[in-house]
Amino acid sequence: MKISICMCTYNGARFIEAQLRSIYEQTLAPDEVIICDDGSSDATLSAVEAFIASHTLEDKWHLYQNPQNLGYLANFYAAAAMCTGDIVFFSDQDDIWYPGKIEKMTEVFESKPEAKVVSCKFGLLDGDGHDISGMMSPTHSNESAEIKPLTIEAVFRKCEWPAMVLAFRRKWYDEWKGMTEGSKIPHDYLFCSKAAEEHGFFQLDLELAAHRLHGDNAAREEHRLSVLLKKDRKLSEIDDYLTLLSSFEEEGVLQTPEGKEALSSKKQEMLDRKKALESGKITEVIANGRKYGRKIRLKTLICDIFIVRQKG
Repeated sequence: MKISICMCTYNGARFIEAQLRSIYEQTLAPDEVIICDDGSSDATLSAVEAFIASHTLEDKWHLYQNPQNLGYLANFYAAAAMCTGDIVFFSDQDDIWYPGKIEKMTEVFESKPEAKVVSCKFGLLDGDGHDISGMMSPTHSNESAEIKPLTIEAVFRKCEWPAMVLAFRRKWYDEWKGMTEGSKIPHDYLFCSKAAEEHGFFQLDLELAAHRLHGDNAAREEHRLSVLLKKDRKLSEIDDYLTLLSSFEEEGVLQTPEGKEALSSKKQEMLDRKKALESGKITEVIANGRKYGRKIRLKTLICDIFIVRQKG
């Protein structure tokens, strides 16, 4: 199968070379790397150009500059549309891929013809390259290499599959990519939910990448307890998530009764969670946790309890 990588850049000079090197050192080399820059004003472009030239990659690695800033969502969708591979990997500009990432995830597509999207597991790094281990870290890998199907309910419950750990079948994407035009839904969430609804989302139990969280990227440093336990910040985050769920409804993303029910259920859950937090009462937060049971992660419930316990 032909392998493409879809990368978007914007003022990422600080980390871009390390990410490019981790792709270059893969045990299975990509056939095509599409890099779309969205108007960087730092040294990102020159860093990418120098890397491509120094490794003689001009025939496979292609750098494009958008004539105007598209924003990260539209930029990713535009870059994905340019890829010609059978399998397309999303890549951020500031993460690290471990050497076997492409090879191991491609093997899943080969063994699972029904797979539309495949994810691996990942660790976290801070801006200085140190490992992050915190309350809201992603699910730990047992390194079993087990391939696990993921449901649409799981996608809405955990929301822990950033684009940098995802790969998808381009033929499948071509069937519905018109839906992405003007979409307000982040590409990782859209791809995961669409694939899960069609029973084609699989996760490989191997940690094959490190996701970098720092003050300059979209994920930022939200692993820090000082950020996680701010009530105003959490309520704003819930409002943003409710807006996202409304976009799913408005754009008609989910088509099956199963998908629509999962969306409706998650929306009500988030409304009830917001109400419990706004009450400022631990009893309300605990009662809400009991109401939804396993639909709410234990560490999420613990965070909410700590938030309402704070004074002022």
